[in-house]
Amino acid sequence: IAAVRSLLAGGAGVRLRLIGDGRDRDLLTAMVGPESREQIEFLGYVDNAKALELVSQADIGVVPHHANESWNTTIPNKLFDYMAAGLPVITSDAIPAARIVRETRAGEVFRSGDSSGLASAIRRLSDPTVRRTAGEAGQAAILGIYNWEADTARLVTHLAEVTSRR
Repeated sequence: IAAVRSLLAGGAGVRLRLIGDGRDRDLLTAMVGPESREQIEFLGYVDNAKALELVSQADIGVVPHHANESWNTTIPNKLFDYMAAGLPVITSDAIPAARIVRETRAGEVFRSGDSSGLASAIRRLSDPTVRRTAGEAGQAAILGIYNWEADTARLVTHLAEVTSRR
């Protein structure tokens, strides 16, 4: 929210849609100043089909997780939803998500908690060609690497290796 407010103050034409509810919603709502209420929208809980429809309408998918013990050992599903939809991704430097975005060139990584770094990443993805290139790279990674078929093949290979040693 601070990154978007900063961009709006600088004259950028950005809009933020937050999908989902949680314990911090009131805190986040309080961060939205009156000058940015029309550009920052809280949608609350929506079912998965509606969430995916909303994702398909976006220009960028953001994963702003804090780099902490939990997010440094977990990959959020939304990362793959964004990549599958062909969206460029901006993620914090939480280890697994940052690794995937960097390796696949699917978007930008910013330092966790750094709203100016997030704003800079959004600015870098303001170019439609850059967004398209990153989105296509992420989508290609989903088709080639991050899917159930590829995961199943890797699992079967590893199980065959383990059982052949016995």
